[in-house]
Amino acid sequence: MFMLEQNHFVKSKSMLCMKKLLSKAWQKRMLFSLLAFLWIVSFQIMFSVLLNSSAYLYKKGKEKIVHNVASFSPNNKGMLPVVTINYHVRQSYQQELNEKRHHKNMLRSSNSSRAIVQNSIFDRLDEAVTVIDSRQNGNVELNKGTKLVFYIPHAVNDRNLSVFSQINQHAVRRIAEFLKFNSYYDAATCSVEREKESFTPQVNDTWCRFSRKDSTMIIRNTGPWLKNNSIAKCAYQSCNLVRGPFLMRKDVFLELGWNTKYGKASTYDFFLRSEGKLKIARLSCCVYSRELFATDRGTKEGTVDFPDYSHLANDHGILRIVMEDRVEWTKCVADSTYCKEVPFVSPKTLPQVGMPLCCCHVLDRMLKDIVWAIDKIGMSYRIIYGTLLGSIRNKAIIPWTHDIDVALNRSVLKKTDWGKDLREVLQGRYYVGDFAGQGRAISHIPAYINVNTTPFFQDSDDLTGDKFFSEDILMTIQNSHKIGNSWRERGYMDFYEAPEIWWNGSSVITINGEKYTSIRDIDYELANWYGKNYMSPVLSGSWQGLSDTGS
Repeated sequence: MFMLEQNHFVKSKSMLCMKKLLSKAWQKRMLFSLLAFLWIVSFQIMFSVLLNSSAYLYKKGKEKIVHNVASFSPNNKGMLPVVTINYHVRQSYQQELNEKRHHKNMLRSSNSSRAIVQNSIFDRLDEAVTVIDSRQNGNVELNKGTKLVFYIPHAVNDRNLSVFSQINQHAVRRIAEFLKFNSYYDAATCSVEREKESFTPQVNDTWCRFSRKDSTMIIRNTGPWLKNNSIAKCAYQSCNLVRGPFLMRKDVFLELGWNTKYGKASTYDFFLRSEGKLKIARLSCCVYSRELFATDRGTKEGTVDFPDYSHLANDHGILRIVMEDRVEWTKCVADSTYCKEVPFVSPKTLPQVGMPLCCCHVLDRMLKDIVWAIDKIGMSYRIIYGTLLGSIRNKAIIPWTHDIDVALNRSVLKKTDWGKDLREVLQGRYYVGDFAGQGRAISHIPAYINVNTTPFFQDSDDLTGDKFFSEDILMTIQNSHKIGNSWRERGYMDFYEAPEIWWNGSSVITINGEKYTSIRDIDYELANWYGKNYMSPVLSGSWQGLSDTGS
């Protein structure tokens, strides 16, 4: 009985609680809680959608310029990919929003701000930059809306679109902004990122001004640094030439045109034809990536012969190019007056620095570079024939010889495209492979010496370089026998199949202070090749030019 009453009491109490829950007050509370829960869920969904959309737009903003470049097609001449891009492409979607918000605030703050906004980056949306590369030859048909031309000193294709990285997009925008506010200048450029350790020797990448005197071109990093009022915290140097990419006004570029006949020397040709009259600004507030700064031979890239500098000598009359850290020669010389069969020591002082460079010294550079590459990839070699003879006779390269003689393993030379690995290691400085019926190496660099020339100028603004034009230097240049234009006269390396006996031991020889590997029985082989009197030169007394008569 007691249990029944207790159960009835519990049921009655439960019913009372249910009635309270269903009362209006409780109903309102439950409805409010449900709405709050739904509002929180909706907010989280909206936030997630906005976040994903921003990330997508940011990605598209970064990739926009790359998509434009990837869709290029050759022009009618079939040689030049012409790419038109808008240089206002933003680095990110968020940056676009920030700039718009900034400009709106400027408009609200003052009526005078309207002029600033009109001259801002959004006022340039209709202007386009046409990008052309080193394969351009003559005048190219540019889009009607093009106002600026961005020249890249190497071929652009779908394998190296990294040249349009963020750092380079930023550089183009900076340069374009400068040119818009500074109509006095024909072109502008940036500096380049510092080069990482590389086989390729450093060449001064800070060209600014040049002058020409007789057969000499003088290039220096001189020129005043000026304050730029159009771009905050950005000074610039006033120049008349640059090395590497540049942004130039369309009419100026088309008037000069670009000539690929000169290959690696095309930049020299372009600025020599300008006669130093171009007004170019080099900005301090932007840099190019090292990839953008790379150079090639334009339409001549991939060809074996290297007449690039010979053409420059013949057409412009330039024999010597003096830079602050390097002296280049468009032609080497070969005659008994100046070129002796003695070990070569790279000159560091005048007048030797200003004297012509002998062809045997060009061969010495080739020998060093290619043996370095052979060692790097783990190949075996032997120095033979005339190169070995010069080492034994005077520890030098015979000054009238055409070539360097090196023996390789027969199995190496029988491979298809056996020189591919060497070419890759040498980074385009030499062709190595079969050419004219023989395994050969052909130099793709000019005759040069690396030397600090700054002490030979009067001051930092000196473009005359009078010390390079002393009477004895000019006399040597005038009287020295310059070699011709054929690949044989510019010097080369021949590769021969080594018989098995040459691999049975070796000897260490010295050429111009460097150690090399040769065959073991040197005296026996030299006597067999050149006779017992091989220590007596074939040419004696006065001679000119390279010779095939023997060593």
